Amino acid sequence: MTASDRVQNALARIEAWAAAHGATLGLLPGATEETVASLEAELGRPLPADYRAFLRLHDGQDPDAPMPWLPHRDRLQPIATCLDQWRFERDASEDDGVEELSEDDVFHLTVSSPLRYPIAGSRWLDQDNTYLDFHPGPAGVDGQLLGLVSECDWEVFGASFAEALEEHARRLEAGELVWSDEEGPVPA
Repeated sequence: MTASDRVQNALARIEAWAAAHGATLGLLPGATEETVASLEAELGRPLPADYRAFLRLHDGQDPDAPMPWLPHRDRLQPIATCLDQWRFERDASEDDGVEELSEDDVFHLTVSSPLRYPIAGSRWLDQDNTYLDFHPGPAGVDGQLLGLVSECDWEVFGASFAEALEEHARRLEAGELVWSDEEGPVPA
């Protein structure tokens, strides 16, 4: 199964669950190839195939969509919003040479890094941000999904974007999550 197939399949499963609860992911139309290629050029690296495929299908979510893409995470943001935030964080980051790692060696503990690309968060990307991590620790994976769960605490949501979506779809279908009108899917 291709990266695009994995993303499409997982999104269809999540969207079906949302529809059964009167909600939607509110996925936006896809970005052009030129826009995605321009993003990769500015980042100086290719995007992971699964996230790239997502962007070609959907350039984020409607900020008012009732269904988050992952539990307790804010909406997937469009390229323009993410790129503006990445530029801000890149310019504000301080490379102090400290390479402190998480206890499990999966990610670096720095709060801001030009090697993390924000993909989700509030519409201003000022809270609950989720990143593609291009500077993992020795036990991590390049492009892993990393999110802030407090002002300075991180959690890995998956080794890849597709993996996180697939796990979310599995949990929804298994009944591990139930619908809450206030928060969307929450643990059963």
